[in-house]
Amino acid sequence: MNTTLYLIPPIVNPTQTSEEESTTFDVFQAKGSPLEQFYYGNSVAIAPTLAITQAIQAPNTKWASAQLVHIHATRDHLVLTDPSILNIQIEEELALRESVQGVLNELAPKGISPTTTHWVFEAEHFKTLQTHSPAQAIGRNIDIWMPKDTEIKGIAKQWRQIQNEIQMIWHDHPVNESRVNRGELPINSIWLYGIGSLSEVSPHPLIEKLNHFSSQQIIRNGLMNLLNKDHFPLSDILHSQKEISDQLLIDAHDLTASSWDTNWQSLWRTCLNALHDGSISRIVLLDPKNDSIKQLELTKKDIQANIIERLLFKKRLESINYPDYSLLANNTSKWKAYQPT
Repeated sequence: MNTTLYLIPPIVNPTQTSEEESTTFDVFQAKGSPLEQFYYGNSVAIAPTLAITQAIQAPNTKWASAQLVHIHATRDHLVLTDPSILNIQIEEELALRESVQGVLNELAPKGISPTTTHWVFEAEHFKTLQTHSPAQAIGRNIDIWMPKDTEIKGIAKQWRQIQNEIQMIWHDHPVNESRVNRGELPINSIWLYGIGSLSEVSPHPLIEKLNHFSSQQIIRNGLMNLLNKDHFPLSDILHSQKEISDQLLIDAHDLTASSWDTNWQSLWRTCLNALHDGSISRIVLLDPKNDSIKQLELTKKDIQANIIERLLFKKRLESINYPDYSLLANNTSKWKAYQPT
């Protein structure tokens, strides 16, 4: 029986994009990262999945999400910091939201559906904007990634005015003063993206096929609820609360560099152990690209120790040959175009 574990590693492998791909794909036309397109489709309509209860009632209603972020200034431009490191607390989000309630009444007359990290609202007025997700803009000059007009002129300017007003109110907000005193980054802006309706959510066929998903992204819960899929945190696998099994996709893409030597190495060995003991028959590593997916397949024969090692460690798990993922990632000849099974 062919039982497969799908695994998205934390560092996208550096397989080179061909000249043909690089000239035919315009990264600035994409509304989200390749991974976000993998989960949500080309529209990257994340917002309705964050307001899933309301969105199900009106699947064609346009929604938008505004993520709480930190933007810092360099000598000549502004840069977006990775929002995942902010560690925003519930009471911080509430206090910040209450301080700009007047602005929010103008932005979203029908009200805000808040989470700790996002504000979601009906977005009929902003539905024509071209937006990009924070994942695309992290660490970069934000000018080229800010919302832009497509059909109606002046909408992007209206958004910037709202964003600027919020930034001014939050500049010396007590929440941010406390965060700075604790050595944390202030929450000084919001980032608009993920505009779309529930009817525009179009996951990759592999998402539809599988039953179980594990990641660090709570933001995926709404999508998985919509698709009636099981979604649980990576920590459940790392702490042996969940087992590696068939029909499971482990998304380790968002494991941070600081956890590489601990969480990723532990997860990698756990997956290889499952392959060795027969819990699964193959591991398929996935690398979502801008307009395609690359894969690398491992079977038990790829991790079997050589004959000398098997003789010396006949009954020990250490007889597994644990391949170095970094070497696999850089072996471009092994990565092929994704083939559905």
